[in-house]
Amino acid sequence: MIPHRLTHLLWPLLVMLLLPLPGRAAMQVDSCPIAREMTVKGIDLFEAQKDKGLDALQRAYELCPTDLSVAYNYGLALYLADQKSEASDVWRATSRLFPDHLKTHANLAWVSFELGDDELSHILAFKSLSKYPQNMALIHTKLYSLFRLGRYLEAFDWLTRDRPPGVRGKKWYDQSISYVVETLWRVFRKGDRQNAVSRSVMMVKDYPEEPGLMAAKEQIVTAFVDPDAEVPFQQPLPHEIWPKKGPVDDEKEMLDDLVAVQPELEQWEKRSDAFALIIGITHYKRMQGRQYASRDAHMVRKLLAKRSIIPDDERHVRFRLDAQVTRASLADDLAWLVRQARLNPNAAILFYYSGHGITLTDAQNHPVPHLLPYDLAIDQISEKNTVSLGPIQKELSALPNKEIALVLETCFAGPTACGWGTQAHQSPPLESAHLGPKPMWAIAPVSEQAHHYFDNGRHGALTYFLGRALLGDADGQRDRADGWIDMDEAFRFIQQQYQAMKWPEPLLGKDSSFRISKGGGSR
Repeated sequence: MIPHRLTHLLWPLLVMLLLPLPGRAAMQVDSCPIAREMTVKGIDLFEAQKDKGLDALQRAYELCPTDLSVAYNYGLALYLADQKSEASDVWRATSRLFPDHLKTHANLAWVSFELGDDELSHILAFKSLSKYPQNMALIHTKLYSLFRLGRYLEAFDWLTRDRPPGVRGKKWYDQSISYVVETLWRVFRKGDRQNAVSRSVMMVKDYPEEPGLMAAKEQIVTAFVDPDAEVPFQQPLPHEIWPKKGPVDDEKEMLDDLVAVQPELEQWEKRSDAFALIIGITHYKRMQGRQYASRDAHMVRKLLAKRSIIPDDERHVRFRLDAQVTRASLADDLAWLVRQARLNPNAAILFYYSGHGITLTDAQNHPVPHLLPYDLAIDQISEKNTVSLGPIQKELSALPNKEIALVLETCFAGPTACGWGTQAHQSPPLESAHLGPKPMWAIAPVSEQAHHYFDNGRHGALTYFLGRALLGDADGQRDRADGWIDMDEAFRFIQQQYQAMKWPEPLLGKDSSFRISKGGGSR
C-alpha cells in the first residue's frame, strides 16, 4: 500500500508498472527486451510476493539499467519496499539518462526529502519546476522542504509569485502566511517588540494585497501600545515538530476534517436523558491562558453532536467559552448538570472542561480540585473566588446514576508548563485517592514533566486522544468491538497512548459501561 501522503505523488506512476515504456538502449539491444518482459512479470509478482517480485525487478535492472521503464519501475518497487536510499540511487541514475522524464525527477526530489536531505530536495524540485512550473508534486516537495528548513518567508514569497492552483494550493498558501505571522510574533514575545512592529510594517509594504499580513500588523501594533492587548499563544512550526526524516504532513494528525465528515447518528439513537456541559477557556482576563482550550471544547462539542447519544440542543447541552465562564455562570451550569442527574435517575451525564485549575486543601487537609473562571486574577485565588468540584463530586456520588463522567483538561498543578506561568500560588498535588470512586474521572497529568499538549493535533493531549477514542479507535478495548465506545474503553485507549509515548499518565477512572459514542462513521 502506498503511504497516505504519497498517494497524490505516486498514483499516476502506477500505470507505468503495468505498461512498460517503449525504447531500448543501443548498447544493450539483446538484453533490454528480455529485461522489459522480466519487469512486467516482476511487477505482477511484486503485488503477491514482494521479495520475489523485487528480486525479479533487480535482475531486470541489472540486465538493462538504461531502459526507462525497467529503471523507473525498479526504483518504484524499492521505494514501496521501504528501501528508499536504494530507490534514490536508481532514480538519480535514471534522471541523468532521461532529463525530461518528469515522474523520475519528481520522485527523486520527494525521496530526498523523506531521507532528510531538505536542501537537496529543494534544489531538485526547484530545477524541475523551471520546466514544469505548475506540477503539484514538485510544488509540494519544494514547499515542504522550505518549511522543514524553517525558511517560511522564502516559501511565502515564492507562493505569492507562483500561486499553485486549486484547494491544495490555497491551503499551502494560507499555511505559509500563518508561519510567517508566527515568526513575527516570536520576535515580539522575546521582547524585541519594536523590531517586530518594524518587520510587520515592512511586510505589509512589500505585500500590500495580503489581508493576513495586514491583520497581523494591526494586532502587533496594538499589543505594542497596549500592555493588556492579546498576544496569541506560540504555535508550533514545522522545523520544530516535523520528523527530520520520512513523510510528513503537519495536519495529518488533526481531527478537524475527520470530525467534519462524520454523519449524524439516527435520531432514535439519541437519548432524551443524556446531558453535557462543555467548557473551554483559552483567554483569561487577568492571567495567561491555556493553549488550545477553546479549540478543545469546539472539537468535543462537534464530535458529540454528530456521534454521541447526547442531543445537540440547548436543553441537553450547555456550551461556554472564555468570557462566558464567570464564577457565577460556571457554578450555575454545574448545578444544572447535577439537577439533570437528580431529575433523571438513569441519565447519562458528561462534564468536559479545558482551562486552568488549582487544588486547595479542605478541612481534612486533602487537596480538592477547583476550576478557575475567566475573570479571576492570580492574587484572588481562594475558595470563594474559584469553583470547587468537591461538592459536585459528593452530590453526583450520592445519586443512583451509573453513567457519569468528568473529563478535565487541566493539570491542577498551578505554575507549570500547563498552568499560568507564575509562582504566585503553589498547588498541592492531586491524587486519584482523593477523587472518590464516582463519578468517573479523567484528568490531565498533574506532573510538571508531563506532556500537556499534543501540538501535531493542536489540542490538549488528553482531549486529542479522547477524540480519537470516541471516533472509533477505542472500540473493542474491553470486549468484542461492537461499533459503540463507552468511557471505560475510551480511558483504556487514552492510557495506552500515554504509555506508548512514555508520558506521565493522566488520572483515569475505570469500569464504567457509560456508552457514549458510535464509531465507524463515513471517513
